[in-house]
Amino acid sequence: MRSTEIKNKADFVQFIKYYINIEITNDATDLSNRNRNILYTRFPDMKERLVLSVLAEYKIRVEEHRDNYYWIWFKTMKKVA
Repeated sequence: MRSTEIKNKADFVQFIKYYINIEITNDATDLSNRNRNILYTRFPDMKERLVLSVLAEYKIRVEEHRDNYYWIWFKTMKKVA
């Protein structure tokens, strides 16, 4: 899967799974996930650095909340050359 194929949250979750084999969640019932361009998710324990390094590689804006929860603006993806 290429980063240009990402059109929604499900595609982004699948991209992370394909790229680094780590599953992040997309809980549609969570009120923090109302915005379609922002994913509110929890990273698996001890995998934060790996996920954050991929997000940095693609210049994805990410903000930490608490307890390993993060907001991810996945629509801003741009591969760093």
